[in-house]
Amino acid sequence: GGWGYAEEFPVARYVADALVLPIFEGVEPILELKVIGRQLLGDGA
Repeated sequence: GGWGYAEEFPVARYVADALVLPIFEGVEPILELKVIGRQLLGDGA
């Protein structure tokens, strides 16, 4: 049922946080690669 998705329960919050963490953790390396690419190829990269 919907109880597993209700935000009032800690387990639902933990699952939602666990699903979002890889997205947040992946942002910095992607930005680092973008900066390196711009330095190597110029500002048009």
